[in-house]
Amino acid sequence: MKGERSPKAEEDFTEQAYSQLLALVLKHWVPVGFSRALEPDSNCLWRHDIDFSPQRAARLAELEADAGITATYFVHLHSTFYNALEPDSLAAYRRILAGGHELGLHVDLEALGPRDWTEELAHAWIRREGEMLTQVAETKVRSISFHNPTEAGWLPRSDEVAGYVNAYGPTIQKRYRYCSDSNGRWRFDRLEDVLREGRVEPLHVLTHPCWWPAQPMAARARVERCIEGRAQRTLTTYVNILSEAGRTDTPDPRA
Repeated sequence: MKGERSPKAEEDFTEQAYSQLLALVLKHWVPVGFSRALEPDSNCLWRHDIDFSPQRAARLAELEADAGITATYFVHLHSTFYNALEPDSLAAYRRILAGGHELGLHVDLEALGPRDWTEELAHAWIRREGEMLTQVAETKVRSISFHNPTEAGWLPRSDEVAGYVNAYGPTIQKRYRYCSDSNGRWRFDRLEDVLREGRVEPLHVLTHPCWWPAQPMAARARVERCIEGRAQRTLTTYVNILSEAGRTDTPDPRA
């Protein structure tokens, strides 16, 4: 079904359903990372924008590795929902890379605040962030995707930007059929329908790992799960610090 008029059942978005999609895509497509997106013989780009949870991303990366699929995971250095540089995030990147996947940079120009974007300013910003991610994740970053591209204020119409493959470049947009799970529902087309219809054409799949839990959940509950999971990890870190120092938590005087 076209557009966002008919959100599908929550059962569409589970680890089990995801594994089934991985099996289907391998019947006719060979997913590759975005470092190969502009190669003329590539026929499937499998992409993840990590907006909410590197841990969820690492889990999907493991499912893909088990299926023999290569994907690119775009890290958001300015996400409100996770610290891209904290130890838990770095550990998640290592799990992703261990599966043979790539890391890309999820560019958020809005993080610098409202301004008149120029090509020179944007390129400098992208290069700095790409170099930072390359260093902290200890892997070469070769591609970028833009966060909320219609609202960024500047979206380049070129295949490469600041030396990185642009996921929104004209060659990718023209060559590949696009399918996305934005906001926890299928945008444009339901991926399973696309994979089953038998019309084999270059395919660009975008998913957001937050939307794919182990069990069916409402969209809001999936986001809450990511938020609460990080909060619990933060609290556990605090408790462990106290324990290792031989100290007990001080009761809240307001209690």
